[in-house]
Amino acid sequence: MAGFLDVILRGLILAAQAVAVGGVCFLLLVLRPFGSRPVPDLVTRARSLRLIALGALVLAIGQTLAMASELYVLLHDAVWPLMAAIQTLYVQVSLVRILAGVALAVCALQLRREPEERRGLWAAIGLLAATVVAAAPWTSHAAARLESRGPLLLLDGAHQVAAMVWVGGLVHLIAAAIARGPRPWPVALLQRFSNLALTSVVVLVAAGVGLSIYYVDDVSALVGTAYGLMVMTKVVMLAGLLVLGALNSRAIRRMDGRVEADQVTMRRFVEVEVGLGLTVLFAAASLTSLPPAVDLTHDRATLAEVVGRFTPRMPTLRSPSIDEMPVDDPDAPRTDADRAWSEFNHHVSGLLVLVMGLLAIVHASGHARWARHWPLVFLALAAFMMVRSDPGSWPLGPEGFWEGWLVATVMQHR
Repeated sequence: MAGFLDVILRGLILAAQAVAVGGVCFLLLVLRPFGSRPVPDLVTRARSLRLIALGALVLAIGQTLAMASELYVLLHDAVWPLMAAIQTLYVQVSLVRILAGVALAVCALQLRREPEERRGLWAAIGLLAATVVAAAPWTSHAAARLESRGPLLLLDGAHQVAAMVWVGGLVHLIAAAIARGPRPWPVALLQRFSNLALTSVVVLVAAGVGLSIYYVDDVSALVGTAYGLMVMTKVVMLAGLLVLGALNSRAIRRMDGRVEADQVTMRRFVEVEVGLGLTVLFAAASLTSLPPAVDLTHDRATLAEVVGRFTPRMPTLRSPSIDEMPVDDPDAPRTDADRAWSEFNHHVSGLLVLVMGLLAIVHASGHARWARHWPLVFLALAAFMMVRSDPGSWPLGPEGFWEGWLVATVMQHR
């Protein structure tokens, strides 16, 4: 359970620090509160400052919970002395990030209440954001390496800050659009953000390639380990995000010579990009929970095994009976019946998702108005997974309904 919670908290922390640090960069480099043209209105500035405060506060809370979870594991499972645990690099860096997050939230709220320009507070916000950025790589794989630690920390820091500026900036761009209401958006500000995003993308990709070359040593590591497969998943999602970003950047550059862009155009070009960006951040959080592929030299899946798993075949629609399952021993080794149970669950779930997709396409064609109810298939999927997700848990197994929530795999499916 601790491992699952750690992934969720890491994803929350990455998203929160993107909103906080990306917001500071958005304010200083896009809105430009000091003597820029056009002058950003106070409503837009106040909304960004409030978002920065919220992101910084969530960062502090998430880091506190993550640190508490790790300390719990160390003190109760590994039986470490409390002082020895507190002296670890992870705890010390976590404390720095927590304090920086709280201070950043306080400064942002203070600046929001005082609309007049206070350069001291602006400097403090910039310094605190830089502290969050500097501490970020020290909780990653790079900090645990015994060799090439310095270059890896620099690459990891550059990778994270680029993601913060890009994804966090998109969130603030949406917030700014909402703050302006129906009024059109100054093209000059859109172009500033486009240039900032382009720079972030270049840094993000370059640093990501450098990290992948080190952590994934060859093709067998890329396709034969969970870390390598997650890297490929992240690359595919990032590629989609890059395509969207390129189209959006092209649309903005076509506005050259215009003073304002209409509200609908601006919001549409970032909403999907924000969703994909946040998804990539949570994928990155999942990646940090896995050991680097370079460290897993044994028991890698072969290319033939991976291709075999991805080869299309007819779904298996026959399930073992509950009597064939080792429901009384959650730690029992996996059996053929256990694997067949899992295959059946995934195949039926896939068919339900396929039905949803087909109904959505039929509805979009405009020829079947009744198909607009396709989201109701989610109810069938939810009911199926509630019953079938874990044969040892309620309602099929001996484990009670509330007991199941303490098991990570059961909780994920529920």
